[in-house]
Amino acid sequence: METKNGLLVHLGCFDQPVENWYNTDITPHIWISRVSFLPYALYRMNLISSGRYGQHRRGVFKKIHYLNLKKKLPFKDDSVNAFFSSHVIEHLYIHHTESLLREILRTLVPGGSVRFVLPDLEYCMRLYDPADPRKFLETIFENTQRGLEKNQHKWMYTAPYLIRLLKETGFSFPCQREYQKTDFIPFIPLDNRPENSFYVEARKP
Repeated sequence: METKNGLLVHLGCFDQPVENWYNTDITPHIWISRVSFLPYALYRMNLISSGRYGQHRRGVFKKIHYLNLKKKLPFKDDSVNAFFSSHVIEHLYIHHTESLLREILRTLVPGGSVRFVLPDLEYCMRLYDPADPRKFLETIFENTQRGLEKNQHKWMYTAPYLIRLLKETGFSFPCQREYQKTDFIPFIPLDNRPENSFYVEARKP
């Protein structure tokens, strides 16, 4: 969505679209929302919860654009002022993330910003108990939901590691930030999960 801050792209928002952002995800609820009777039918068949049906009734998923992050981004070179991504790229294999970083760099305007919020691998490591590693493994892989392969973790990150990847891709000034601490004010309403996350920002030269 074009605002006074230019095009702002929210990657992987799921059911949390934010006003004044171009909100994206791959959730099938985007397509379900396009068929007027389908959310109600799925609810009556107990295939979606009452809470999810309520989101459909409020039009939550109609505010979201489908975007597959494994493919080339549908934005022109130097056209996006900022990207925001929270708890998303850990669901991609590393080669897809590396391609995505190049696409973000391509499509950002010079001086444009990107902010990543990610589950902290260092936090996960502190959960490791050799006598019972289940909590550690569940947190690392996020694979307790059967049949939802897209929700499983494919790769994990620390802040220094992500900063290194951003530098190698060509971003300028990659640095770790704190929860809701940023020089780009539109990022603040999107920050979440302060209990187990780290925050990294970078800019396009």
